[in-house]
Amino acid sequence: MRLNEVILSANTGLDAIQRAPIVCENTGIKCLRIQDISQNKSYEFWGNTKVSEDYYNDFKLNQNDIIIARTGSTVGVNMIIRQDLKSVYNNGLIRLRTNEKALSYYIYLLMQTNNFKNYINNVSCGSSTQPNLRINDLLVYNFSMHNLFEQQHIVDTIGSIDDLIEKYEGLIRKIDNYLMLNFKQLKKIDGLKFSNICKCYNGATFKSSDYVTKSPYKLITIKNIDASGFNTESLTYIPSMMKYEKYRLEIGDILLTMTGAYLGRSGIVDEENCYLNQRVLKIECNSKAFLYCFLKIHQNDIFALGKGSAQQNLSLTDLNYFRVDYSLDDIIRFQKNDSYIQFILNYKIKIKWLKNLKQKYLKKFFG
Repeated sequence: MRLNEVILSANTGLDAIQRAPIVCENTGIKCLRIQDISQNKSYEFWGNTKVSEDYYNDFKLNQNDIIIARTGSTVGVNMIIRQDLKSVYNNGLIRLRTNEKALSYYIYLLMQTNNFKNYINNVSCGSSTQPNLRINDLLVYNFSMHNLFEQQHIVDTIGSIDDLIEKYEGLIRKIDNYLMLNFKQLKKIDGLKFSNICKCYNGATFKSSDYVTKSPYKLITIKNIDASGFNTESLTYIPSMMKYEKYRLEIGDILLTMTGAYLGRSGIVDEENCYLNQRVLKIECNSKAFLYCFLKIHQNDIFALGKGSAQQNLSLTDLNYFRVDYSLDDIIRFQKNDSYIQFILNYKIKIKWLKNLKQKYLKKFFG
């Protein structure tokens, strides 16, 4: 069956220049963009917009709408709207609504499968600069559809896993907000530099000849620290080699990227058997919670330290001289919040386990 046989409507969204511009003031209406999906942003962090009443009515996001990115490096990334929202969506996205032949959540789950992802990658030829997904190409995707009774069983099974993932992600956001609130209450002073409170460790220069197709041992590069933090969805593998053992990472290590568009992004290691590559720093501090908050709040400031014409690069010297406007005593006292980092790690590990379980069920039901 082709996808268009179960789709009631398929539309791109509003352009961000004239019809749904992002504005600073709180208008009570949000606009969903590609980065909001790819970075898994919660509704409260979507951009505010101003739209006419007609545009709002035509492009409002309702429960069971399926949204898929149609352009850029994250083409094909998608989400389902779980409840009616005071939000529209911009023209980098396609909104799908299903007819009576298929449950919306079932079609959303279909779009999580490797077969669908591979299809999108193949048809998103786009221009010379970036991938682009045409609605017509999306709608001719072929798949074997279950009957409605089977669809409901699949939705109930995998949906319960998604509910748990969403619950744990919500708890992480609450902890994150709590830590940031406490951090912003610290009194600022002059005097300290980054090197006064932190120790930095460079990664190794691994040889491509050492790479293997599959292994328990994972090389952590700049691509593994993205907007969501530590991310191992795309990995390079290496064999076990004694000469690299000093670069082995521990769960809970805090990392910082030093080059390219990802410069200044940080993450917490949440898997075993990971090894640190060059241009990624491991950083230690008296308080992990302080370091976690400091790096997140100063991400743009650290990015601004980068130098280079082809791509930005951060030097360890410049980072060591970066100002830390807090007293050492306050940083040590902030250790009382370090247990919350462990809570975040525990939830992240649970989420990874659940996502692996979800993939097994997707393979079972969809092949």
